[in-house]
Order: sequence, then C-alpha cells, then structure tokens
Amino acid sequence: MSMIICSCAKQELPDMGSYSPPPGFTEMVIPVDNEYAADRIALGKSLFFDPILSADSTRSCGSCHIPAFAFFRNPVGFSLGVDNRIGTRNSPSLANVGYQVALLREGGVPTLEMQVLVPIQEHLEFDTDILVVAKKVSQLGS
Repeated sequence: MSMIICSCAKQELPDMGSYSPPPGFTEMVIPVDNEYAADRIALGKSLFFDPILSADSTRSCGSCHIPAFAFFRNPVGFSLGVDNRIGTRNSPSLANVGYQVALLREGGVPTLEMQVLVPIQEHLEFDTDILVVAKKVSQLGS
C-alpha cells in the first residue's frame, strides 16, 4: 500500500482587476459586454465559492475546482454533486480556461458565460435552474 501526503500553503487569488497576461501569453479575447471590472471580479469570486448555486445549497464551483489543486478536483474519483450524487467524470482544471475556444470535454459550449449553465442544470451536479439561482442571488442583498 502506498500513501502520498502533501500540504499546500493557503494562497490568496490574484487581484484580477488589473490583469495583464504573463510573459509569453497573448491577450485573452474578452467579450465587450463582460470586460474586467472590480465589482464583477468580486461577485464572480464570491459566487464561485458560494453553495447557493446548487439546489440544496451544499455545493459550489469551488467544491470541485479547488484552488490548491490548480482549480482541479483532488484526484480521488469522480466529482460529487448535490445529495452526494457521483458524477460521470472528474472536474477539469480551470487553469488558462480563458484561452479555450470551446468548453467542456465535448467542446460544445463556445463561451465561459454560457458554460456556467451546464453544472447549474446538470442533475448530478447542482441540479437547479438559472432562474432559481438568479432569484436566490437577488435575495442576498435584501
């Protein structure tokens, strides 16, 4: 029997409000209606780690795309969704996802803005509806 033990120091995510690509990387193509803005960055970061996006408020994007593992799931099997439903695949890393021209393994989703709908609606992941999520999120400020 083998055992691997590792430890990662807690890291803060970079402030993306003043993003510029690292040396050797090209500029990402960013939709005009979704350009970088500090309030959008803060909202996105908050929602990424908020389980309110799932039907039973137990799972967030960050539950499977773990920062300490390059936004990949700790490689111990398939990702878990609401009610601990076992998914059909493990979550991919989100590293450099802004450069992707087609998303999901099948390549069927053309933008990051559209991709978020897939795990929200997927029965084995968040098992809810974007309209329900929008209502729950709008009630947060109330």
